[in-house]
Amino acid sequence: MEYGEPYVSGENIAMGATNYKDAMKQWKNSPGHYNNLKSTSHKSGAIACYESGNGTYWGALFSDINVDKILNEISK
Repeated sequence: MEYGEPYVSGENIAMGATNYKDAMKQWKNSPGHYNNLKSTSHKSGAIACYESGNGTYWGALFSDINVDKILNEISK
């Protein structure tokens, strides 16, 4: 596997949710975002929160490759 391959195969972004449960509710109520959450092709994922003066933002990234395996190979 080349390191130049795209690692991210899907993403979700939510604004205004004050906790992860509310962000998940927003994504579950959106067909496109919900499809990203339940996709069986995703092997890795991460969710993060960013707070700014403009509000709270939640982001989720999904990958169809095993990112942990690549990180372990790089660290050897």
